[in-house]
Amino acid sequence: MSRSAAILITGKHIALIKRRREGRLYYVFPGGQIEEGESPEQAVVREIEEELGLNVQVERLAVKVFYREKIQYYFIIRTISGTFGTGQGPEMIGLYPPERGSYRPIWMPLANLLKENVVPRQVAELVMQNGKTSWPSDVIQLNEAV
Repeated sequence: MSRSAAILITGKHIALIKRRREGRLYYVFPGGQIEEGESPEQAVVREIEEELGLNVQVERLAVKVFYREKIQYYFIIRTISGTFGTGQGPEMIGLYPPERGSYRPIWMPLANLLKENVVPRQVAELVMQNGKTSWPSDVIQLNEAV
């Protein structure tokens, strides 16, 4: 299964999911699996509503990461409405078993993005290079090491 994720920057902060799992603390870009019959764009809109409680509009595909024979799509999005932190997806309301770890939406200062364990690191680095608006016109393609 492929995955769609969001790059959502507001002011000097970026939306991330804080994860604790098996003793590790790390941060991921909000998003999730693309369901059957769903486009990557539809998946990221659905996932952001489930995880963050926001209705969003996709501005553009910025990055494709090829990882373990799957594609991860990273979209630059903007908020239309909703209240951050009110997502009702199963992982957000505690329906996953404890071994799957915890999920908490946060606004991380962009200045901290490369100081924390944000994965995938290559995408975090691209966010710091390009911010919200200076992305190249072509989609950036990356191969992430396993």
